[in-house]
Amino acid sequence: MKSREKAFPPRRHTKKHEGKKVCLVFLCETSCGFVEKKLMIELPEEYGRGIALFNDGRFFECHEVWETIWLRAEGDEREFLHGMIQVAAALLHFQRGNLKGAQSVSARAIGRLERLPAVMMNLNTREFLFSFKQFLAAATAPFPHIELQERSRDGNP
Repeated sequence: MKSREKAFPPRRHTKKHEGKKVCLVFLCETSCGFVEKKLMIELPEEYGRGIALFNDGRFFECHEVWETIWLRAEGDEREFLHGMIQVAAALLHFQRGNLKGAQSVSARAIGRLERLPAVMMNLNTREFLFSFKQFLAAATAPFPHIELQERSRDGNP
């Protein structure tokens, strides 16, 4: 008898694998129990730690944490992390009152991130850049905030 999937809303759970946190695993119920349906993109733990530091306004610490994964990253992921490190550095310059340094590093970060795909490491780079540019345009705007999207390996939400 062939196993058949029941109509069942996806169930989520997180788990760790080789030092990386698996964002999400969608499960579906079959006649033989639960089976993994869609494994979400694995992201380094340091990336999440850096996001938490960034969102807390601790840009120096964020920069240090992200640098550890940037050093071993390759391709677009390396460029993305480099751009995000530059954003953190620019915001640190701003916090310390170095507006010239903030503008210079911001311009390089924006140029680097604009050349990348719209979503990198579950971050919508276009939305993030929009909030970063809003901050740069108006000193009264809040610091940009990082919110990740849940996306599968095949790019589908």
